[in-house]
Amino acid sequence: MINLIGEIPESAEVLNVSNAHLHLYGKEPRMGRKLGHVTVRADHFEKLQQRLSALPEFFRRHEYCLEKALPELLAKRA
Repeated sequence: MINLIGEIPESAEVLNVSNAHLHLYGKEPRMGRKLGHVTVRADHFEKLQQRLSALPEFFRRHEYCLEKALPELLAKRA
């Protein structure tokens, strides 16, 4: 689960990723407010890694830590 804080990505870009689900809470955006979350599911870790990597550029921001989290998750599996 990836929390969406302060702003939300383009819905279509998230939903283009296989087994990605966008949950929006219908709140007005403002700094620090949780507006929703994204869940990404996969049967295998490698598939999950591919799907997380396929998320839109919005999730490459430092606050989402995907670039850091993916290698760390891989290391834990080894």
